Amino acid sequence: MNHPRELLDCWQDMDSWGKSQNPSAVTVSAETAIKFRRHVERLTPLADGGNDLARYAIASIHLLGLLYPDEETRASRIERDQAEMTRLLCQCAEGGMIAAFDNLVVLGTGEIGGSARTAARDFERGRKPDRDEASGMPVYTPDWMEGAMTLWLSRREK
Repeated sequence: MNHPRELLDCWQDMDSWGKSQNPSAVTVSAETAIKFRRHVERLTPLADGGNDLARYAIASIHLLGLLYPDEETRASRIERDQAEMTRLLCQCAEGGMIAAFDNLVVLGTGEIGGSARTAARDFERGRKPDRDEASGMPVYTPDWMEGAMTLWLSRREK
């Protein structure tokens, strides 16, 4: 599959950043924030044109907090950026992207995030996820998540 250069550059930068940074930090360097702001600017026309990978990349930038060079910037934009992340993840999930739905369940905000979590909980009542034998923790496989997403999508259509 052929992807626009802007998209490939963004994923490569996120991968590089992830390998070299503390993922629990709430702010990034000014250079990192500038770099990812440029990615958002370049990817927005693709996302607006319906490219789910561009939407997912922008949502991931928001999810990872890659636009906040300081706490003041983060505090002033976090709610708006989380709402945008949720909107983009919703669009991707509506297009069938299971990873986007998974992130929507875990981190989505507002009514959309709530509806995704409710669908996942309701689906789990009927179909328990696999269990990791060593830890006993549930494992939400892509197949399981797809079932929960299908339930969520059916409810959104009503």
